[in-house]
Amino acid sequence: DISRAREAFAWRLMITVDASHAGNGFVGELGDVLKPFSNGHCPVYLQYMGQKARARIRLGENWCVHPTDELIHRLNELAGESNVEVQYRPKSSSPAQPAYPQANTEYGTANAY
Repeated sequence: DISRAREAFAWRLMITVDASHAGNGFVGELGDVLKPFSNGHCPVYLQYMGQKARARIRLGENWCVHPTDELIHRLNELAGESNVEVQYRPKSSSPAQPAYPQANTEYGTANAY
């Protein structure tokens, strides 16, 4: 079924957040949504898009999720349907270095554009 295929082949879950959604309790709500689906194998990335800054942050290993239909539905309600994407590794892609610099932090990996 689709849920099992998504679980097996998902490379990462990307959530795009703009400055207007980043505050107002978004982070707490995001944690509440992710927690029941944690302990999976799919890393979660937040892509922040502000007027003066952009960043892509990989959440820590504790936040890897099972990318189920229910999780995707809840994230769509929180962040907006166009801001949630399960990404799959292309067949020809190898786990090479990312095209952008990384900085490991206590909370995950921060990537600069």
